[in-house]
Amino acid sequence: MAEFEESMVINMKTLKEEIKNELANRFGIDSTELVFLAGGREDSDGVVFTTYKDDKKLVFKISQASDEIHVKNILEYFEESELSRVY
Repeated sequence: MAEFEESMVINMKTLKEEIKNELANRFGIDSTELVFLAGGREDSDGVVFTTYKDDKKLVFKISQASDEIHVKNILEYFEESELSRVY
């Protein structure tokens, strides 16, 4: 199994450990329990991890938004979807 390196590349950008920790914490996920699954290469659009929460296996993906409009659209979708009620 591949291992996550602290500075995986996302579209030639570095995913810092602090960012991974902050995003995981926002979903109530202990970032130390994230297991690298795939991605993080220059040609990938993000990094994918797996973890367990409440005895459910979860897939957690971190990808870079292309611009502020993209971020706004993602947040609006999340607020309106069932996903916001999962956690």
